[in-house]
Amino acid sequence: MCGIAGYLGLKDESLIKEMMGIMRHRGPDASECWSDPALPLSLGHNRLSILDLSDRGKQPMWDAEGRFCITYNGEIYNYRELRCGLESKGYQFRSTTDTEVLLNLFHEQGPACAKALDGIWAFAIWDNRERKLFLSRDPLGVKPLYFMARKDAFLFASEIKSFLCWKDFSREIDEKAVFETLLYLWTPGPGTLFSEVRKLPPGQTISVQIGCTPVVEHTVEVRPADGLTGKGEAAVLELLREQLHRSVQSQLVSDVPVGAFLSGGLDSSAVVSMAEKDGRRISRCYTINYADGRKWEGMVNDLDYARKAARHIGVELQEVVLEDSVLGRVREMVWHLDEPQADLAPLNVLLIAEAARANGDYVLLSGAGGDDIFSGYRRHAALHLEKWWGWMPSTVRSGLQLLSELSPSSGALGRRFKRMFRYADETEEQRLFRYFTWAPEQYAMNLLHDDMRRRLRGHDPLRVMRDALQTFPGTDPIDKMLFLDTRFFLADHNLNYTDKMGMARGVEIRVPLIDVNLVRLAFAIPGNFKQKGMTGKYIFKRSMEPFLPAEVIYRPKTGFVAPVREWMLGPLHEQIRSVLSDEALRRRGWFSPKSVQKLFQDVESNRNDVHYLLLSVYLIEEWARMFIDGERF
Repeated sequence: MCGIAGYLGLKDESLIKEMMGIMRHRGPDASECWSDPALPLSLGHNRLSILDLSDRGKQPMWDAEGRFCITYNGEIYNYRELRCGLESKGYQFRSTTDTEVLLNLFHEQGPACAKALDGIWAFAIWDNRERKLFLSRDPLGVKPLYFMARKDAFLFASEIKSFLCWKDFSREIDEKAVFETLLYLWTPGPGTLFSEVRKLPPGQTISVQIGCTPVVEHTVEVRPADGLTGKGEAAVLELLREQLHRSVQSQLVSDVPVGAFLSGGLDSSAVVSMAEKDGRRISRCYTINYADGRKWEGMVNDLDYARKAARHIGVELQEVVLEDSVLGRVREMVWHLDEPQADLAPLNVLLIAEAARANGDYVLLSGAGGDDIFSGYRRHAALHLEKWWGWMPSTVRSGLQLLSELSPSSGALGRRFKRMFRYADETEEQRLFRYFTWAPEQYAMNLLHDDMRRRLRGHDPLRVMRDALQTFPGTDPIDKMLFLDTRFFLADHNLNYTDKMGMARGVEIRVPLIDVNLVRLAFAIPGNFKQKGMTGKYIFKRSMEPFLPAEVIYRPKTGFVAPVREWMLGPLHEQIRSVLSDEALRRRGWFSPKSVQKLFQDVESNRNDVHYLLLSVYLIEEWARMFIDGERF
């Protein structure tokens, strides 16, 4: 794993060094830059050495012919098989890296080579003959890649903060993205809060020439696998177990030790179990231990389950203590995330990455993605329950919606009732999109400054999801939701913070449960095998019964979470109050001081379930202080 950056159309060798310097954390082992002496072109690379630790793996790397130059971030898990195929065609190799395999494969197949890759990647390749720059990102969006395109300049980087080094960078915000970040708690791609900065969509390869608009060259779409039609549960279980094992084993390739997250939940436990199935492969596992054994509303204590899973599998478990003092690192979290995300779980990843780095475990396996492909979130269960009331006349559904407004928010059950029926009066498709939002649209809109609100009149924040769903061929509501989960919630929220927090400490985090072949299989499995009644991840749970204790597989649902509500009313409260003072809000001009004060009142009185919405406002302001005002954490 590494950090990459570069630009076309600018003749400034010092800029590329600054861009790489600001994200040196992504590659602590080496930093190299190359600038074309004749063209306005520069490429940079920060290296975290995982495969072929020698200098032969340095980047930017040229092919033997001197035509193509690559700067690349990621891992290609099938690189050995690809290398054999290339060698049979006469290609020779100077290193044992996957980088050189990717470079030669591009030489052989061009942008279409992306369809042959099994891995996670973000790369840029310069074609010196065609004078063309290619950018590509893996189909699940595991590795981040941002770009900005003007008529006279094109810049790209693994992290947005690299663009801040350019003296001509515009800090103009995208007001639509601000509103959408409030509503979703993360920013749906391809937008970002900067009007000029875009995320390269997952699976897309584009090309750029000096003075020209970027062109889409190739797109890798994750489609359901063939061959499952008519297969019964037993056959599907066997296929799933086989693919789970292959996916995890393929991601153990490394020339440095490999550790793993182990929360004691199904996803991380399954990954570790499959990694250890053929013998000792994991150096050690890591879990969060809440200080003093505290418990919070709606949160299950993971520690006991993590210990049970570790004993059963036979792996070493290191417990990383989470204390309230970690809240002093919120600004550090915001800086590394690049995008404001209303979640404090990234702090857990940061602490574990630090512990892993200190132990020499520079690669970690994560269970991220299991909920997104196998149906593990509460919204999936809520969607399933719609079959009991979604068919009702609109007048009855409007009554359910009214009851939800009157329902108290003081407990977890009341909050779930409100969320389930808050949009009961809307159409089935609208309700599908609403499950991804965290507050009524008008409530979030009212938080904005009057001027911004007027400019956003008529903007549909659900359109990005509506447009994406048009490309999905399935009809099952659960499958539709899982498609949106993988396209947006996974890529723009979970994977963004997983990558950024790991790389903040020079640790590569791999995600075997969203290996592209496993995702294709999961997409092909019928929806009623994934969400069976109120049992989420049914087929995944059944598949792991021979390998894990039932109490781990069928334990109460919890996520890789932090006690947001309790922290916001306790140790974080005064900090948020100070940052969101009336004076600060008026100076920024994005939010209405009066509406934010009402938001504080609703949180403090527990009148509405808007804790995460307040957290979003707070983290957007912290982001603005660093990325617009120039403050540092």
